[in-house]
Amino acid sequence: MSYAIPAEQGSMVMDHHRNGFYFRALKEVITPDSVVMDLGAGVGTLGLIAASLGAKQVYLVEPATDLAVAEQVARANNLADRITCIPAAIETAEIDEPVDVLLSVFTGNFLVEEDLLPSLFLARDRFLKPGGTMIPFAGRSMVQLVEAPEPYREQVGRWSDDVCGVSFESIRRYALNELFYGDLGRDRAQRLGDAQVLMNLDFRQALSADCDATVELTVSSAGTCHGIAGWFDMSGGSETLSTSPYSEQTHWSQVLIPLPEPLQVAPGDVFSVRVVRPAFGTWSWVIETGDKRFTGSTAFRQPVSPAFLSRHAGGATPTLNPRGEAAKLVLTLMDGNTSNEQINAAIGRAFPALFSSPAAVAQFVSSVTGGYVE
Repeated sequence: MSYAIPAEQGSMVMDHHRNGFYFRALKEVITPDSVVMDLGAGVGTLGLIAASLGAKQVYLVEPATDLAVAEQVARANNLADRITCIPAAIETAEIDEPVDVLLSVFTGNFLVEEDLLPSLFLARDRFLKPGGTMIPFAGRSMVQLVEAPEPYREQVGRWSDDVCGVSFESIRRYALNELFYGDLGRDRAQRLGDAQVLMNLDFRQALSADCDATVELTVSSAGTCHGIAGWFDMSGGSETLSTSPYSEQTHWSQVLIPLPEPLQVAPGDVFSVRVVRPAFGTWSWVIETGDKRFTGSTAFRQPVSPAFLSRHAGGATPTLNPRGEAAKLVLTLMDGNTSNEQINAAIGRAFPALFSSPAAVAQFVSSVTGGYVE
């Protein structure tokens, strides 16, 4: 049997710089008695490395379908007897013993993007032995003033161009409320001052992944400031891995928080930068320098109508639209007694105006059931 490996998994499996960091951290702690959990294992790269280093038992926890690939690789490397696959999210996963080592790649871009850290903290509290090892065990988000004309143009500047005589300047403001995720290395961004720590998290003790931090950045080189570059560093074993533009590239991206307009700066200029991002929330920022004050929020990266705001207000009483009613019926019919064919037929009969063909019904049902099937 062959498998189609998702592109993001391929980039992670072949991220040799990252994998080397984990390998060396694991080599410091793995013994023949080690029990390891690889959280969000994907195709099992890190857990398989732990097994190859001699761990007694490795649990690969992954809710997606990638574990079939992990099992194949484990067999090919004579590691299958040390590997147990847990096809579940950490919130519902169960194992019969605590673990000595908790592995994860739950640091998103800029540390907290993707909202994976709360699940890491849950796994720590549920499964890690007292005094056990987390890899990584800490992370910090970093910020720096940069001159980045090319990334700035890609994100913001291009909206000032006419397209066959049509101006899109009026939607430029939405781009200014978006974070640019991409490569800021390879001379795409020049530093205008030293990087500073925005946020520190000790994963062994942290209870939340909320960010609300203010830092001062001082210009050391004259130039044109296009915004604030951000990235994260993480610690595991005796090493720190940086995802900065000036380190060896990894599968993680840097981020650019854009200024409304490029700003000429001189040595000694000081920027106050506040970044707020509650877990599972939106990013917002306030940048102040001299008499200038710039604000932005990803909550405003697209038009927001009064109707949308009223539907999402705390006191609103939402009702399902027809597709929502169809999804509700699909979930109701998932009772352990009704086949997929019967569910498809029931949805087609109940909602004939929603679907153009039986194939469209089947696709819809599959999309609803995918995350909830035992």
